Amino acid sequence: MPISLVTGNINTFGNAGQFETDVSTWGFSAITTVRSSEQAYSGLYSLKYTVFDYLGFFSASFKIAMGNYPGVSGKTYLAKARVRVKTSTPFGHDNLEFFIFTLNTPVTLTTVRTKEEAEDTWVEIESRWTHGSGGNEVWVGLTGEYTIGENVEIGGECYVDKFEIFEYIEEEEPVDPEDPD
Repeated sequence: MPISLVTGNINTFGNAGQFETDVSTWGFSAITTVRSSEQAYSGLYSLKYTVFDYLGFFSASFKIAMGNYPGVSGKTYLAKARVRVKTSTPFGHDNLEFFIFTLNTPVTLTTVRTKEEAEDTWVEIESRWTHGSGGNEVWVGLTGEYTIGENVEIGGECYVDKFEIFEYIEEEEPVDPEDPD
């Protein structure tokens, strides 16, 4: 079903998901998240996340970047972000995927991208959901299976940029006057 955006970008974190300002102004922080001019989808900067190992656990299997929006119960929302992995500083094993997630349900659409799809190019990930009681936080995350003892390439890097959140409505499919059904 086609959709129409009814708001502009309403992400209130990470300099509206553009990551152009200092990390201290983003509304969230992570141990290995910094503003970087090494890679950027739009503007001069992006968020750079470096994989680290905390007490033997692969820490890149969850949140990378965080967004926040003024959600209204029952309304529908769309989040999009661009992600990239440098092959010169890769991370993880081959079955890792980038995705956007929220604690709100139902999630009606999620587009994921693998680490390989994001190598040396910006790819888009997307998620749609109906706002409920799950809060106003949205995350760009990384998921995949991890077996203890696998090489997760600690120190690998990925980038996130243009992390935007919109309210949307679904539109009716246009009726084809030539189709009797």
